[in-house]
Amino acid sequence: MMIQLFRSRLFLFSLFSAALFFSCAPGEFGLYLGTEKDRELLQLFSLLEEVDHENAYQQEQHYTIVNRIIWEYRSIGELEKMDLYLIDYMAVHPDDPYTAFYLLNIAQNYNDRDARLVAETYFRRILANYPDLRVSGRSVHKVVLEELAFHSDDYEERVRSFNELLSRFPGEIDRGQIYYYLGKSYEKLGFWDKAFSAYEEFLESPETEIAGDPEARIELTDLLRFQRSDKSWTRDDLMELLSGIRWAVSNRKGATLRRYQAEKFFTMSWSQDETDLFTHTNIDIPSFFNRNVVVRSVLDPMSNEKEAFVRSWGWSYRIPTWYLYFKKIDYPADPEINGRWEWAGIYFGDTF
Repeated sequence: MMIQLFRSRLFLFSLFSAALFFSCAPGEFGLYLGTEKDRELLQLFSLLEEVDHENAYQQEQHYTIVNRIIWEYRSIGELEKMDLYLIDYMAVHPDDPYTAFYLLNIAQNYNDRDARLVAETYFRRILANYPDLRVSGRSVHKVVLEELAFHSDDYEERVRSFNELLSRFPGEIDRGQIYYYLGKSYEKLGFWDKAFSAYEEFLESPETEIAGDPEARIELTDLLRFQRSDKSWTRDDLMELLSGIRWAVSNRKGATLRRYQAEKFFTMSWSQDETDLFTHTNIDIPSFFNRNVVVRSVLDPMSNEKEAFVRSWGWSYRIPTWYLYFKKIDYPADPEINGRWEWAGIYFGDTF
């Protein structure tokens, strides 16, 4: 009779198991005497004592009951008491094959209570001391690696975790996303060649979208193009660059003027978006040369330490005014290039 009752209860508890892993809301260990939840927990504790933990078959039953206990504690918001229960349980059952899962629950509880450093101690302990375990089809190690890869303050640890995700779980991750954030982590460490390699891999995953950064693909494409270029159009001194452009315009030296243009040179009206495909359509600037073109020798007042504008006029009947746009280069991968200036484009018409 007792065995039948146990199996009946166990069947009901197992129905809840798949929903328990990684999906519950935070809570503590202990009972509110007299409530329905108290009675359910007491029944579970009693049922757990009836299971032979040394029996390999019944270890699975043990896990099902403990998992249900975890769910009950979460449902009443008692995370700390749940932690105490699990710590006590693991002390009594040090060889339980589901220890990594129980430790993960404790780690997530600390994380939910904004005790991130304590949570990370548990995450590292799981990886170092316990074999991987799949619960409800999900790998405990994968969950831990994702926590450390995306949230650790130690960028060396992030790099290790991203690389381990790539090597151990290649078919279960968004490789493009992992390579994108791996590249960002390499940047933080100053490993630019490795960052560029990671970004190349990211661009090989066109289906990947980066949340909060819709322009990520465009920005990295530009970065890699710049990285591969000879950067011959850049200049240390902005006024020297402007002087060379003014000379080329005054003397109608089209070839010289083209050499001053940045590799990704744009031409657009003030109302256009720089991401518009038409902004990078090449125009033949020398075809607009005439004796009336004037390029000022001073910067426009709207210039600042990172961007500069120079007014010019006399280019054409329809749009006589062009603003030459200069940009300071942000490229920490190469200190000799970082902070130099480039002639990045032209804005047509007067400012609003």
